[in-house]
Amino acid sequence: MILATITHCRLMFPKVTDTEEEVKYKHLFVTYFYKEPLELILHSIENLKTLSHSKEVELLVCLEEGTPDKEDKIEAIRKDHSMHFKELHFSVHPKKVPGEIPGKCSNMNFGLRSMVKYLKANNQDFDPKDYLLTSFDIDTKFDKNYINVLVSQAKELEEAGTLYETIFQPVLYYNWCLENRIILTRITALLRNAMIMGALTPLNINHMSVCSISLELMIEGDFVHPFYQMDDIISYIKWQIKTEKSLNLVALLSPTVSGVPTGKNYCNEIDEWYVQAKRW
Repeated sequence: MILATITHCRLMFPKVTDTEEEVKYKHLFVTYFYKEPLELILHSIENLKTLSHSKEVELLVCLEEGTPDKEDKIEAIRKDHSMHFKELHFSVHPKKVPGEIPGKCSNMNFGLRSMVKYLKANNQDFDPKDYLLTSFDIDTKFDKNYINVLVSQAKELEEAGTLYETIFQPVLYYNWCLENRIILTRITALLRNAMIMGALTPLNINHMSVCSISLELMIEGDFVHPFYQMDDIISYIKWQIKTEKSLNLVALLSPTVSGVPTGKNYCNEIDEWYVQAKRW
């Protein structure tokens, strides 16, 4: 709790880069979905438009081949948002690929590999060190200064020579519509926030569902293992093995709202915990 409190105090005084001249990195935001409703998807992408420098963002949306109404969802996203970002990309992860299981990891792995191929083919001067990659679940809301804070902290670490072995973990608050949840869910959400800020991040254990890294680290770490459901622990381990480096988790001092897996009642809550346990 002491470490979590220190992080929350630091959150009140972030160093923010707010001038066009200082934004030296290219920004790639990547999100994933399967059966989530279109309303939630559009709401989350709408939030990205509030980010400072959002016009400089390349957004990659990763879907599954089995996503219900995927063509309609792609068209709706493209219609509402294609003009706002620097570029809007889509990937559709095919079914039944040998050596994979359905889930976020395989979807993420396919989408990012496809995106890197596209960037290499369409940019003769492509350098992954120029890109900051932000991976996030579709039920995420960013603070408007997220990019500014990320750039400010990234510049400091690049000058120190540690940027390409760093994972930025934003301060996650699991309070998306929390006022409508049962008391058990509310308590769990608070404990998860305390665990991330008080243990997982400062003790270098693993990152969570929303994080930012250099694209150089993602490529050097050989992307994401497609035979797992959840990407956080397995990615952290794999990247350290592939890069032969001890990676650093750094708290990104930008408040970020994330949805919390939950049910509408205690029975549904127990079912959701069972589903989460199977994924882990």
